[in-house]
Amino acid sequence: EALNKLNMSLKTTSKVAQTLYEGVEISGQSKKQPLVTYIRTDSTRVAPEAQAKAKKFISEVYGEKYTIDKPRNFKNKKDAQDAHEAIRPISLKYKPEDLKDKIQKDEYRLYKLIYDRFLASQMADATYNSLVVDIECNGYKFKTTGKSLIFEGYTALYNNQTQDDENEESSSKLPNIEKGDTFVAKETKPEQKWTKPPARYTEASLVKAMEEKGIGRPSTYTQSVST
Repeated sequence: EALNKLNMSLKTTSKVAQTLYEGVEISGQSKKQPLVTYIRTDSTRVAPEAQAKAKKFISEVYGEKYTIDKPRNFKNKKDAQDAHEAIRPISLKYKPEDLKDKIQKDEYRLYKLIYDRFLASQMADATYNSLVVDIECNGYKFKTTGKSLIFEGYTALYNNQTQDDENEESSSKLPNIEKGDTFVAKETKPEQKWTKPPARYTEASLVKAMEEKGIGRPSTYTQSVST
């Protein structure tokens, strides 16, 4: 995720994550401050206390409609050891924006990703209107499908899509359209599609493939890919 969102390599991500776990030097403080829980974990489990604090925080900052009635839990993979909690901020009081100018740039970027992703996992879903639009023009019919946003939910804080997903998502978003609306054709673009070979592996897609096939653990991914 750090590579997809922040363009950080596995080595850099591992190094910075270790620093966030052991403690970062915050300007103005004499002691190093740990910011995240244990980072070599494959668990998705979150402590009930952390979920309760997240709900309270979300209600105060974003509003009650962004909270969920019951804490959201995720299933662990079959071979997950689950010895530690999922990676999350130790305390929500250490807001990323408050630390931006007090810690290293990469520390801030990775911490913000972990912080936002954790909060988003405990926020309400986004809701959309699904649209199917038929357009008539000089006896020809054109059809498009898409969606319009009703409520942004967790996407107000975190977008969990990759760049390709985002491009596809942006092309599928439609404005509010009513029956009988008139459109103006701006451009006609003929296209021919070709079969594409599978994309080459990136560090991120290689880790994803290893996860799916049960190869290695979070603590060994960096070494395996580097080798």
